Amino acid sequence: MKQAQLKFKIYTKDSCDFCIRAKHTLNTMDLIFEEVRLEEHPDEKARLKAEGFKTVPQIYYGDDHIGGYTELVDYLNGKEVYTRKSA
Repeated sequence: MKQAQLKFKIYTKDSCDFCIRAKHTLNTMDLIFEEVRLEEHPDEKARLKAEGFKTVPQIYYGDDHIGGYTELVDYLNGKEVYTRKSA
């Protein structure tokens, strides 16, 4: 049985420059990600706020919380991740 492929999940707002950069970075590296636009998902926005997050993007890889854009770049420099090409 093939193991489920991990992917990034990124919580964003439309007016966020770091969200745009994070998505661009993931796209440039051909990485699979799911975007959750908080303007369209107020329940997710409330959940993140309740967990103490005040900024976006908030990025996860599988169950691992990475952080924001700067942490994403650091994470990508130090971890092997699945790409669409390796799927």
